[in-house]
Amino acid sequence: MQLSSYTRALLDDIERRIAPETEEDFAAQWEQFWNSEYDGVLFRPVRKKTSLPGIEVKNVHINDAIDDLEMMLCDQLADLSGRLSGTGAALGVRANYGTGIV
Repeated sequence: MQLSSYTRALLDDIERRIAPETEEDFAAQWEQFWNSEYDGVLFRPVRKKTSLPGIEVKNVHINDAIDDLEMMLCDQLADLSGRLSGTGAALGVRANYGTGIV
């Protein structure tokens, strides 16, 4: 599959924004929690450094994503971009087939 210039730009932007030391610290927070070493009241992992996107991230509707594999990828990359901006969620992408995922 040949990727569009937008998808390539989005991938490049995400790659540029991922800081290994930030992600290692984020994973260490989860490991601390998993190993029952967290002593706070409410666990909420936080990235020490957030990174705003360098390009405009397009919103993809689920019906468009189901019909087009590249749009599905862009939808997941947009979510990943938002996570780098500070949502507190772990990085990851998945196929999104709507309610069909069981």
